[in-house]
This record gives sequence, C-alpha cells and structure tokens, in this order.
Amino acid sequence: MIRRWLSSLHGRLILIVLVCVTGVDGLTGLLGYRQATREAAELMDAQLVEIAHVLGTTTGAPATAVVSVDGAARAAHRYHKRLVFQVWRPGTGGRGDQLLARSDTAPEAPLEALAAVADDGYVTLPWRDGTWRFYVSGNEPGGLRVVVGQQGGVRDKMAREVAMNALYPHLASWAVLVGLLLVGVRQALTPLRQLAEQVRQRSPDHLVPVRIEAAPAEIVPVAGAVNGLLQRVEAALERERRFTADAAHELRTPLAALKIQAQVARLADSGSDEAARQAALLNVIRGTDRLAHLVEQLLTLARVDAHAPGQAGNAFATESADLAALAREVVAGAAGQGAQAQRRGVTLAAVLPPWTATAAGQADLLAVLLRNLVDNALRYTPAGGRVEVRVDQVPFGWRLTVADDGPGIPVAERDRVLERFVRLAEDAGGGEGSGLGLSIVARIAQLHGAALELGDGLGGKGLAASVVLPLATGAA
Repeated sequence: MIRRWLSSLHGRLILIVLVCVTGVDGLTGLLGYRQATREAAELMDAQLVEIAHVLGTTTGAPATAVVSVDGAARAAHRYHKRLVFQVWRPGTGGRGDQLLARSDTAPEAPLEALAAVADDGYVTLPWRDGTWRFYVSGNEPGGLRVVVGQQGGVRDKMAREVAMNALYPHLASWAVLVGLLLVGVRQALTPLRQLAEQVRQRSPDHLVPVRIEAAPAEIVPVAGAVNGLLQRVEAALERERRFTADAAHELRTPLAALKIQAQVARLADSGSDEAARQAALLNVIRGTDRLAHLVEQLLTLARVDAHAPGQAGNAFATESADLAALAREVVAGAAGQGAQAQRRGVTLAAVLPPWTATAAGQADLLAVLLRNLVDNALRYTPAGGRVEVRVDQVPFGWRLTVADDGPGIPVAERDRVLERFVRLAEDAGGGEGSGLGLSIVARIAQLHGAALELGDGLGGKGLAASVVLPLATGAA
C-alpha cells in the first residue's frame, strides 16, 4: 500500500504530512506526558507534606492511648490501604518514643528504615509489597515526629491517570488535524487534477491551450510548459501537413512529365523515330535527376525544420564549426573531376583565411547551408561564368559568402525567393532548381541566430548570398 501511495503525488504528500504531524505530535505528547507525570508526582509529594502537618497539628495534645483510623472512614476510598502514617512523641526521662496515632495499615513499631532520615525529608524505600515514598517531618508542634508514606505503585498509577487525562485532548486534536490535512491536501491538488484532465482531453486535432481557474503559483509554470509543448506539437503537425502538401504538389508535375516522356519513348518507332525516342529517353533521365534533386531537397528541408522549431537566438551556441574547412570540403566536392562545376563549365574558386575560422554553429547543418548556396549558384550561372566562396572575418564573427556573375535576382524579388518552391531565375538562366535551396539556407541561418543576406555578385552582377555567424566560445 505504501508503494502505491508513493507512486502518486497525492499519496506522497499525505504520507509526508502524516509522518511529520505524527512525529511532531508524538514528540510533544511524550514531553507533555512526562511533564504531567512529573507534576503529578510533585503534587502527591506536596500532599504528603500537608497530611504530615495536619497530623502534627491535630495530635499535639497529650495522649496515653494509640489512636487508629476508623474502619468505616478508611473504606470510603480505594487508596486507603496504600497510605500509612505514624505520629510519635519523643520520649522523656529515659522513656522511649510514644506512638500517638497511626493508620490501621501502619505497624505499631517505628519504621526502622526511616531512622536515618533527619527532621524533614523524602525517601523512597522498598517496604512490604513494593516501593514506598515516605515523608518524615520532625518539626511539628510539641516536637512531634510525623511519618507519612504512600505506595509507589499507587503514585505511579495516579500520575499516569493524570497524564493520560491531559493527553486525551491532545490525541483528539491530532486526529482532527490529520483529517483536516488530508482534506486540505486533496483540495490543494485539485488544480493539478484539472490540468491532467484538460491535457487528457486534448487530441492532435484539438491542441488549444489549457486553462485553470485561480491556478496556484506552483501550477502556473507547469501549465505554461504544457501550453508551450502543445504549441510546439501543433507547429510540428502543421509543418508535417505543409510538407506533405508541398511535396505532393511539387512531385506531381515531374512524375507526370516522366510518365509522358516514357510513353513517347515507348511509342516511338525504332527506325525513323529513333531521334525522338532518344530525345524522350534523355528527357526521362533529366526528369529523373530533377526529381531526385527535389526529393533530396524536401528531405533536407524536413530535417532542418525538425531542429529547435521556433527557438530564438542561436540554437547551437555551444557547438563550433570550422568554416574554412567546410568551405574547402564543399568546393572540392563541387569542383572535382566530373563534378557539377566541370559539367556546367563554371569556374569555382575559394578565398579562405590561412587560419582556422571557428564559428558557433552545428557543422553538419552549416555544410548543408554551404552546399545549397554553391549548388544554387552553379545551377544558375551560365557556362564560362565564375562562382566564388569566401570566408571573411568581421567583428565578433565570420562572414560566409557565395557570389557568382550569373543573371542574379532583381532587388524587388529577393525577398520572394526565400519562400518555398519559388523559382524566379529559372526562366532567365535556364536553371533546373526546385525552389527550395534558398529557403533551406534561410532556415538554417535562422536556427543559428543569423539571417541570409542577398546582394549583388561578382563585378556588380549576379548574386551574392552571405551569412554572418558569431565566433565560437573561446575562439580567438
């Protein structure tokens, strides 16, 4: 049962409250019990003194007979056999002490064990059937010596009864307090149950924020975190829906074109229509390449969108990447034998610093950013053109730039090309892009707390795309 209680916050709070209240209440009850028994013992000691003084006063007159307590009177109380007393008059003229009065439960002989007790004082001694508490008073009127004793068991029982009578209200208040605390804990957790119920009612099609009336201060951040999560989930679902719609729209056209070209090649006669068949097959190959590029860009876009959606600032501030090394790797891959630059007859160059250019960012994503900028420049730069990759140091950071001398993009259209599936330069330069390259670059730059800037390219023409990244922590 305890394990089941510990599995819930409600059970843990109740268990903690019960342990704390019971522990504190038990300690105070124990201290109160001990104090009550101590007070009861002192009260009974005071009663012994009072009895001794009363006996010493009332038996002061000369007497020649022993006075004993009347049997009817002593039977009126349940503790009459547990109280003894003796009143002695000191002997004179060589005579021994004279017993003036005693209880019928007291012996006629002096209590020898009390001989060592001088004048006044208390002493606890084993006598008869247990331990007894005696008080001896030797300063009574007429020089009388009074001895009063009480059985220890009776004293202890009376002290316990007094202490328990004082403890009963304490126990009752503990029970009431525990009941109130249980009700209070359950009531205090009501907003948490309301929050859980509202979250349980949410579905992928119903992600409205949760609201709790008069929420305590401790629940407000939890509700805020849940609402933030719901917003992120809704944004992720919206991205998935948008990606699916965009992919379906963009893939429909090239797939239809591939099907048409394949049908043309199939219907063309292998004799007189050989040229048409070859042209159709070439178009199939080109369409396949374009479709493969589009699928790759769509997958890249989906992967980029999955990184820290909606996060402000540099989501990768704790990571570092060498921009110079990345630029060398991308340029070498695009300018190698049979690579894109060679196939298109475009000169690809890199202007890099001779030292490490360490920026704050995620190396893999920055490599995707740079490859898309280079690929975009090579696609739209005509044969004989030039593409240049530069890494320049700026105050507190590095500027990564890819510039070309191709047709460029009109100033009025530079904001539009950052949108998805927008291809403005395709008609002017004969490019075969998917319209996703610059939008992918803009998204990666946003994740790094930067912005993609578009300007004039080499020789005042073409396009220059640049991103300024901050220095990595600890980089010189």
